[in-house]
Amino acid sequence: MIRHGYTWIAIALIAALVLLQVRDNMRLLHETEQPAKAISAMIGEDPELGPALAAADTGDTRPLTTWLVRASDLRRQRLARLIVASGVVADGAHNISDDRSCWSTRFRLLAFLELGTGLPVLDHQVDNALAYTLAMGSGAAPAPADLGVAVVIAERIERRLRADPDHMLWDTLGCVRFLQGDWAKAKEAFAAANEQLAKQPKDEPGRAIIEPLYRLRLEAATHNLNPPPNTPLRDIPRDLRP
Repeated sequence: MIRHGYTWIAIALIAALVLLQVRDNMRLLHETEQPAKAISAMIGEDPELGPALAAADTGDTRPLTTWLVRASDLRRQRLARLIVASGVVADGAHNISDDRSCWSTRFRLLAFLELGTGLPVLDHQVDNALAYTLAMGSGAAPAPADLGVAVVIAERIERRLRADPDHMLWDTLGCVRFLQGDWAKAKEAFAAANEQLAKQPKDEPGRAIIEPLYRLRLEAATHNLNPPPNTPLRDIPRDLRP
């Protein structure tokens, strides 16, 4: 009877853990749909976070870096997810990355560059968002310092792509290489992005926008790799929306 009692206790504990995980997943899903509201809630829970984020938005990441070092893994990961989600906007029935929204979060993302989140998958999401934002988010050619950071992150993205050939990672890598003037590597990356996207379901979120964008970027890199005589190099195609 005692043995059976332990079994039921174990089952109850497992069930409770599963329910907690489901609850946490639902909360994360709800929060990432309204990241600004969720970040405000975090600031309400921690008075040091608000000034740290405000300082980061002016370019001073030191207070936010200090906050991240002191924060628990869960709070650090929660903030990272919300900052990444802040660069995603609703577009009709889909949620897609928005270069212009991402630009305002760049310093917040930058604070995670060396510290990480403690979750490899989330670290790659932060890396991808930060590299793409620094390369493309200003709407113009990136500053040399911004491109330099994006190039460093691109090396990590290349290593990640060996295990996870994701089309968004390929696109980010292509953008960085394009802006470096490495047309061959940019063409290779954009071709891979197009190939990987073609393998995704037809209802892939945002596909109607990113598919033609990937194609235009591939065409631009191909043109610049071997431009016809007396033909100028092409700029990298950017956000297709007005």
